[in-house]
Amino acid sequence: MPMITVQYASLRPKSGLADSVAKAVNKLSADILHKNPTVTAVTVEEIDPARWFIGSKSLEQHGLASFWLDIRIVEATNTRDERPPSWRRPSRR
Repeated sequence: MPMITVQYASLRPKSGLADSVAKAVNKLSADILHKNPTVTAVTVEEIDPARWFIGSKSLEQHGLASFWLDIRIVEATNTRDERPPSWRRPSRR
């Protein structure tokens, strides 16, 4: 089961954004990573732009928005062809 975490900071909070982000990320996981959307876990967290820093200035001070997307997939949930080369084991003959 993939675990997807999205953190975002916006200067203009929008009602329902977390729900929209979760649905979009789940769909992308299914479309691109071929993961079953019924078992994909997604968390979405809004971060206050005054508490997200780039260098020593907050996003609020920069007048910026940002997001962080973290996708964790364990080896057992991928077929051999879906695994990156570093995960692949040699074929046994």
